Amino acid sequence: MAGELTPTSRWTGKPRKDYIHTMVMGMGAYLGELMIRNGGGRWAYDIRQNNACVDLDNGIRTWPHSKVFKRLTIGSEHSLAPYYHYSLTREVLDGSVARVWTDGTPPTVA
Repeated sequence: MAGELTPTSRWTGKPRKDYIHTMVMGMGAYLGELMIRNGGGRWAYDIRQNNACVDLDNGIRTWPHSKVFKRLTIGSEHSLAPYYHYSLTREVLDGSVARVWTDGTPPTVA
């Protein structure tokens, strides 16, 4: 087993790769739908990134599945709350970072 249960029933360790994939697909889809329903927009496919993305009505393109993957595999510095907030408002919360391309492509958050 990749991790173990402690006496407080909290799992420690890292999930198996197949679990990560399942969680990324489900949580990324949910996060993307939240963005679309609360900020307006649509799902798209970014050929350059070879990944599903969300094009929001405010002009931001975002990759919710990639962000969920980073959160699960890298850690809390890839928090989903500031990512979601910036995607809808363009306001950067304290302690978060937004990447904006300057080559004429839509603003992005990753």
